Amino acid sequence: MAAPSNADPKSFTYTVLYFQGQGLGELPRNLLRVGGLNFKNEFVDDDTLPNYKPHLLFGQVPRLTVEHNGKKVFELVQSRAMIHYLASVTKLYGSNAEEAATIDQYYEGIRDALEPLGRIWWSGGDRKQGVAGHLATGKIQQSFEIFNNVIGKNASGYLVGNAPSYADIALYTFVEDIEILAGKDFFNAYPNVVAARDKVANLHGIKENHADANRLKSFYAMPEIE
Repeated sequence: MAAPSNADPKSFTYTVLYFQGQGLGELPRNLLRVGGLNFKNEFVDDDTLPNYKPHLLFGQVPRLTVEHNGKKVFELVQSRAMIHYLASVTKLYGSNAEEAATIDQYYEGIRDALEPLGRIWWSGGDRKQGVAGHLATGKIQQSFEIFNNVIGKNASGYLVGNAPSYADIALYTFVEDIEILAGKDFFNAYPNVVAARDKVANLHGIKENHADANRLKSFYAMPEIE
C-alpha cells in the first residue's frame, strides 16, 4: 500500500470512518472541507463497530482511508496522526517548524481543556450537574483567557502566523461545544475568541457546512442516553 506522497491531494478521495456525530471525527472532516478535498463519511454505531474492529489497527475509530481511482493507497488511525497528516496535506500547519510546533501546542491545550468534559459526559452520571461543577472550577475560563490573549496579540486574528491553522479550526468547534454546554453569554469575556471562531466559520467548506441544517451534531447537543 503506497502513500500518496507528493501527488496532488485533490486527485484522491478521503473517507472518514466514525460515529454519526462530531467528536474526534469532526476536525479531520473540517480540514478536508477547508482544503477543498474530495471526502466522504462512513458511519459506524455501537452495533456495527464490532464488524470493523478486526480491520482497525487498534480496534478504534476514527479511521482515515485514502483512495485513488477506487484503490486504497493509504490508511491511518489515531485522531492526532490523522490531524497532523491532513493539516500537512491541506497547508494548515504553519509556514515553518516553529509555527507548526506552536500550532500543536495550542491544539494540545484545547484537548486538555475538553477532555475532562468528555469524561463527565460519558461517565453515566448526572451530566448537567457534572458539567456545571467543572465549569465552576474556572479551568475552562482560564483556557479561553489564554486563547483570547494570544489571538488579541496577533494582527491576523488567528492563533499563529498570518493564516488559519488546524488549531484555529479546532478552536472553532471547541467554542461551539462550550456554547452548547454553557450558553453564548459565556463568551462575552472573550471577544477575540469569538472573532476567531467567526473567521473560521466563514472559511470555504466550513461556511457551507456551518449553514447546513443537516450537519452532524456535537455529541453535547444530542439527547441524553438513558
